[in-house]
Amino acid sequence: MLLSLHIENIAVIKELDIDFSSGFNVLTGETGAGKSIIIDSINLIMGARADKEFIRAGEEKAIVSAVFVQNDHRVLEQLQAYGLPHDTDEVMIYKELCSDGRTMTKINGRTVSVSALREIAKYLVTIHGQHDNQSLLKSETHILYLDAFAGLQTQKEEYQSAYTQYMALKDKINKSRIDEQEKQRQIDVIRYQLSDIDAAKLKVGEEEALIETKKKIKDLDKINRSTSIVYKALYENDKGVAAVLLIDKAEAALAAVKDHIEHSDELIDALTDIRASLEDIAYKVHAQAVSITGDPESMLTKIESRLAHIEKLQKKYGTTIAEILTYRESLQQRLDDLLGAEAQGEEMEKALLKIQNEAMRLAKSLSAQRAKAAKTLQEKIMDELAYLDMNKARFEAALRPKEALGPDGLDEVEFLIATNIGEGMHPLSKIASGGELSRIMLGIKCVLASTDAVSLLIFDEIDTGISGRTSLKIGHKLKQLANDYQVICVTHSAQIASVAHAHYLISKEEREGRMYGHVKQLDMAGRADEIARIIGGAAITPAVLATAKELLKQGSLE
Repeated sequence: MLLSLHIENIAVIKELDIDFSSGFNVLTGETGAGKSIIIDSINLIMGARADKEFIRAGEEKAIVSAVFVQNDHRVLEQLQAYGLPHDTDEVMIYKELCSDGRTMTKINGRTVSVSALREIAKYLVTIHGQHDNQSLLKSETHILYLDAFAGLQTQKEEYQSAYTQYMALKDKINKSRIDEQEKQRQIDVIRYQLSDIDAAKLKVGEEEALIETKKKIKDLDKINRSTSIVYKALYENDKGVAAVLLIDKAEAALAAVKDHIEHSDELIDALTDIRASLEDIAYKVHAQAVSITGDPESMLTKIESRLAHIEKLQKKYGTTIAEILTYRESLQQRLDDLLGAEAQGEEMEKALLKIQNEAMRLAKSLSAQRAKAAKTLQEKIMDELAYLDMNKARFEAALRPKEALGPDGLDEVEFLIATNIGEGMHPLSKIASGGELSRIMLGIKCVLASTDAVSLLIFDEIDTGISGRTSLKIGHKLKQLANDYQVICVTHSAQIASVAHAHYLISKEEREGRMYGHVKQLDMAGRADEIARIIGGAAITPAVLATAKELLKQGSLE
């Protein structure tokens, strides 16, 4: 439901706010007053192309914003999908057009793309006008309307689950059916790569260990000389002046006079600890001395060769040994898949046939139910068209069988119409008369009212080219639709205006050489005056005003 609409600097409208009512709303006014601008503005917030020509002359930008109350789960799903705020049931859409061609679109305060706007707006409002592109004119949507009318949601979900499984398995089989020559080529390449990797006998951490060993060999003399100095200085040397020996002498000397030295036991214990620490350091450093069996230069050559081989493998299969080994596992899996493809293929073919038969069974069941529902739908819509004084029109929900299974089963559905006797059936989009098309849409919507979750229907000049008697019937149907939808209708018909729940007058005035558009919700007296103007033009006689009041009285009773 559309709660409010704000328009700023669009054509003759400087600034305008409309608070719409639930039920059936009509917009009337003299030609050129700005009724079409309101519809154009709603189209803008639905994602229609934003042309800077819409901007009022002399202004830098134009703004259109609208607040909707939504109760359609699809709107909530779209808001969630685009990461938009959805704390309340209100949806605010804001559109800004700048004179330099830039545009900005926001939903619930957050900037969105035009494509996101269109995805969300299509669940909020449908406009039926003389040049609209609403969904009922698109043949690809007709099967959705027929299925909704027939109540096939559960059956269709069951079919689509089977169809999805069928297509996934079929795709897997097709991918496995590679040319035998190509298959053998892949097997040969994989086996070569496996052999290349396996021959190296790589181990995780090997490269790091080789680099460390290489560094030690290059610093062999320096390492061994330094570790020897530390060991001899701390623990053992030919001159008998190692640190631990000197501590032994100090400890023995202190023990000899401990009765005369204060805290001698503590000092002796401290020396013992120091000796143990020095001995531990000496052993640890001595253990780091590099012991090489063989020629160091020969060892370096072998290490360099091994590292070069590892680097070569890394360039082909991965930046580290761990990555190479992981890649090797994937190669092995691919080889196993190729070698086992034939046996797997036979099993998959059997499974494919089984799920195909199930999907076909479900599709045929859908087709049978659609055919039955199509006849009922046709009869109901033709009844509606006859009521709307199109009793010569013929409507058909045409089912065309498809050779292969598709997302919707084995059927294509298209709504066809012939408006006059002797004419052939044509798609809805080929109807030339805007007035006829709007009446057809109205009749279809009346039948499909319970299946369409869009809460707002807008009819733009649905009364074009029709008589007052037919206009009154259209008004009754629009009021009937208002039981399920919020309906907004732009009209020049007194009969349609007389049965509405709420009536808005669109007008314009000249001030200081500029035109300004206005909107006003009319009370009963105002409605009578406006309906009298529609009937009689500029000269409103007492008789015309009485006729207008009678129309309003009758409209309020119906």
